[in-house]
Amino acid sequence: MKTKLVCFDLDHTLIRGIHSVMLPCILNGKEEEHAIIQKQEEN
Repeated sequence: MKTKLVCFDLDHTLIRGIHSVMLPCILNGKEEEHAIIQKQEEN
């Protein structure tokens, strides 16, 4: 039996600058909306 590893990076701890919803937003053309929400979250 082979062991496989799966990592989930939901709060940009492994990949800096990437948040859990960023990729789906980019893929759906919602980068601006994500940026607005991100700014609100940081305040």
